[in-house]
Amino acid sequence: MFSVKENISKLNDKEVFVFGSNDQGYHASGAARVAMDVFGAKMGIGIGFCNEKTYGIPTVIWTGSRGVADLNYIQEHVNNFYEDALKNPDLKFLVTQIGCGIAGYTAEQIAPLFNKFYLNPLPNVFFPEKWVGYVRSEN
Repeated sequence: MFSVKENISKLNDKEVFVFGSNDQGYHASGAARVAMDVFGAKMGIGIGFCNEKTYGIPTVIWTGSRGVADLNYIQEHVNNFYEDALKNPDLKFLVTQIGCGIAGYTAEQIAPLFNKFYLNPLPNVFFPEKWVGYVRSEN
């Protein structure tokens, strides 16, 4: 498992900031705000590539009022992220602690959703150091 330090404040060429997003692309706070203010994520795009430097995995949904996405919904988008990372081996994806801020999940709840990356590692995907112990093959 490759890991990345917290508080990503700059990206090198071909690096992509992966963050927990609002499904409607309303990047108001947390890592989503960093994605927009620092790395140029486009307002109104909240799922997948939000621009060439950012990738959103929705952890908050908007259905007239803000709500937390359930783990099955997040898992679906983590699986889509795996496929997108597989299709883009020239990019280096830096995953933040998605879902562990505004959505209120813990690392123990979110990190295992990425077990596919443990079972079939991709050398271009890097995870938060705090997650490394939670992503494993048992789950």
